Amino acid sequence: MNLKPLPLWSVIGTFAVCGPLVLCDRSYAAPPESTTASEADKDVEVLTHGPVHEAFAATVNYNPKAGLIVKKAPPAAIEERPPDQRPEGDNVAWIPGYWAWEEDSSDFIWISGIWRNLPPDRQWVPGYWNPAGDEYQWVSGYWSDTSETVTDYLPEPPESLERGPSAEASSRDEVWTPGYWDWRDDRYAWTPGYWVAPRTNWVWIPAHYVWTPRGYVFVRGYWDYAVPRRGVLFAPVYFRDDYYSRPGYYYSPSTVISLTLFLDHLFLRPRYSHYYFGDYYSPRYRDFGYYPSYAFYSSRIGYDPIFSYRRWEHRGDRDWMRTREREFVSLRDNEALRPARTFTALRAKGDTSEALALAAPLEQVAKSEKSEMRFRKLSDSQREEIVARRQEVRKFAEARKAEETSAKIEGGKREKAERVQLAASPIRGRAASKFAKDEAPPAMPASRGKAETKAAGEAAGRSDEAPGRRDTIPSRKDEAPGAREPGDTGKRSDEAPGRRETPPSRKDEAPGAKDKDTTDSGRSAEAPGRREVVPSRKEEAPGAREGDTGKRKEEAPARREVTPSRREEAPKAPERVAPEKPRRAEPEQTTRQERPTPKPEPRVQPERRVQPEPRVQPERREAPKAERTQPERRESQGGTKKKAEDEEKKNQ
Repeated sequence: MNLKPLPLWSVIGTFAVCGPLVLCDRSYAAPPESTTASEADKDVEVLTHGPVHEAFAATVNYNPKAGLIVKKAPPAAIEERPPDQRPEGDNVAWIPGYWAWEEDSSDFIWISGIWRNLPPDRQWVPGYWNPAGDEYQWVSGYWSDTSETVTDYLPEPPESLERGPSAEASSRDEVWTPGYWDWRDDRYAWTPGYWVAPRTNWVWIPAHYVWTPRGYVFVRGYWDYAVPRRGVLFAPVYFRDDYYSRPGYYYSPSTVISLTLFLDHLFLRPRYSHYYFGDYYSPRYRDFGYYPSYAFYSSRIGYDPIFSYRRWEHRGDRDWMRTREREFVSLRDNEALRPARTFTALRAKGDTSEALALAAPLEQVAKSEKSEMRFRKLSDSQREEIVARRQEVRKFAEARKAEETSAKIEGGKREKAERVQLAASPIRGRAASKFAKDEAPPAMPASRGKAETKAAGEAAGRSDEAPGRRDTIPSRKDEAPGAREPGDTGKRSDEAPGRRETPPSRKDEAPGAKDKDTTDSGRSAEAPGRREVVPSRKEEAPGAREGDTGKRKEEAPARREVTPSRREEAPKAPERVAPEKPRRAEPEQTTRQERPTPKPEPRVQPERRVQPEPRVQPERREAPKAERTQPERRESQGGTKKKAEDEEKKNQ
């Protein structure tokens, strides 16, 4: 071959351009802790504390508010490539990282991308930083339903009525899912919480709202994997200066956070809609709005699905909650016991064993037999496909940002719902129907009908009838405080009028009537048998009283005694009884005083003595006439006999 010598200037130029690319690939494509370059250790710091990627775990706030606002502009997204190993599974995807704000450094840190076992029937909608005047505001991402082709931007929901469980669970195998406001027919209607039975390795994420500049987005409840099966969570990174913006640089995370210890050092910050992990035990973090898991679970601020599932896992341990509190207090008061805040400090501390290390290199985790994940190596072509998909995710996020920030809302507050059609997300989970039976998620909780929802609302101290009744939000704010407290008795202003009018009507009744069973608010509390007898007496009584004579007053005492119900209807009855035998009035008074007794059967006896037959006395008064006619009949019979004897004598 005839080889021509290259000019010296071309060799120097080639090295000047390609040399730095090669060095960057070798030095900075790998994670800083595995490189030998001192520059990498100085400019890049791997953290063992910080926010958790929203796609890995997101908080559920009862009353969502606008996102966190900072004065510093976020940097441009860095070039991030996935590591060369990924978990096994057909439903695993790479979700890119993003910038997050950290108060400790008053600067942005990079939340590394994650390997995510995607929730079934869900697609990821990434968050973004939105300019707000001279400041910047975070808009959270969320998992939407893959069946939804449009997004509804709704008015701000009313203050949540969630106050925790209103009734005991039917068994220890159930967990409480909170209630929420549901948009129905251009109004909000409250859906009460209920008990749901989880299944091992599956966590129920309840329905909640996400704030956006265009309005509130409703996210329906769904099943997600338990934390150990969700994927691989990588450590966040802090870049000093603009080291990441050098030409040809890209970042590939390789420091894995231990999900076992991650759960033991988990915090929530609802203002930022993020979980945090690591050392946030100092009391000063409480002023920034950080909550330990056990404290957030007991608050009225929101719902922690992860802690709720862990509590369900330890449902046989009665001291588990108190143990979590004691551990927090111990770490709060003893700084030396807290986990290291950087990976460098972790290695210097010597906590590198699998049982104590909060973070470890990916290679070590992939080879560990104790890991619940099994890994496989990616080919170069597969990595390039993931890089190309990352660009699609960024375009999708930019489209969402443009759609939500370009709309002008009159008065700055949305009053009506608005429906917008958005493209499908590039990150979509597999349909639940395509999973094998032993891998499929539990069935979705049955949708509640009107009657079932109303019954659940009454059990929770609230009724949920027609949306028109539930949507009177101002009246609910004016309700008595006790109506929304945990000890709610279930009686509210929107109950049926009959129920609320029943107690006043009973005050006017006799004491004994309260012990009776009443099914109709319009009836008195008397026995049904009595009420049927009294109307018949009213029809007979007038005629009987008009025909009364002095002789009738001297009849049997049974006829003079009047039932208590008749005395209440006929005030003249005491006047007839008192002159004859006043002592009979005493048993009647005693009977009235004894009405509170639980067995009122003896009181019915006076009714048995007063029979309607004795009142038909005119027939009995005709008896003397019959007696006077009997002798006449006897005389006529005797005369006939005598005539017959005379005739016989004549014949003889």
